Amino acid sequence: MNLENPWQKHAAAPEHVEDREIRETEEREARPKKLLGGFPAPLDGSSALKDIQNGVANGKWRSYWRVKLLEEAEAPATIQRIINQEFLNDADAEILHDYVQQRCRALQYWLAQRKVMKKLHEELRHIDEYEDVADPEAEHVRNLSCDAATGKMFATSRNHGVRVEVTIGDVAADRVWGLTYRPDDSFPQDLWRRVRKLSAIQGAKLETEDLQNRQIAEHEDLYLPTSSWSLEDIAKEPKNGVVAERMVQTLLSRLAIRPAGTGREDRGLGRLRGR
Repeated sequence: MNLENPWQKHAAAPEHVEDREIRETEEREARPKKLLGGFPAPLDGSSALKDIQNGVANGKWRSYWRVKLLEEAEAPATIQRIINQEFLNDADAEILHDYVQQRCRALQYWLAQRKVMKKLHEELRHIDEYEDVADPEAEHVRNLSCDAATGKMFATSRNHGVRVEVTIGDVAADRVWGLTYRPDDSFPQDLWRRVRKLSAIQGAKLETEDLQNRQIAEHEDLYLPTSSWSLEDIAKEPKNGVVAERMVQTLLSRLAIRPAGTGREDRGLGRLRGR
């Protein structure tokens, strides 16, 4: 789509939910932090990749990590004691092995989340330029049209041809059910941009939350929380409690993004999935 950018004309426009979330995400990313397990965050992606490549599968991993850890003041006391020894007994060697293995695993999750954020920023750049690079025929995508007279949005189920009204809350909430909405050329420019940004941000949030859940479950040796169950897993082993949790999750999302002053709840389109 080649649309004129309305935000260049209306610099003082109110900050939408999706714009505020972008700003808050960037502020969080800018602050120094530690990885899960207390490991220091890498300086950048290149240093993280270098550490992973010199993990315990590398025959020279002990030499690499001894040099690296000697330069770090943050290493745990036990690790500092071990790396300052000329020879390691079996017990200390195992402790160092486990530490490096866990640290590299934390770096892998960090890189995965970084990849999600990089993808999001690239998608937002395309949206700001009013370019939609998504495949409108993909299974999980539902095209949206907009009624110019009322400003209401509508989607049509693929198999049954049912036309259903969609709210801005549905755009965010139905990502949980595997649906992505794409506005067409009938949309006003500012609403097209808002719908696309909200959808992109919600998708990135779900991906990062899933990665965090999986990392915590792996690190703490816990079962994966039901919020990270795939729709395929739920379909194979349907549990009323899990479905109810998803329904509550989507309801809260809709309430959070409900148009101000409407006084009504947004209706979901999860039922469109698979039709």
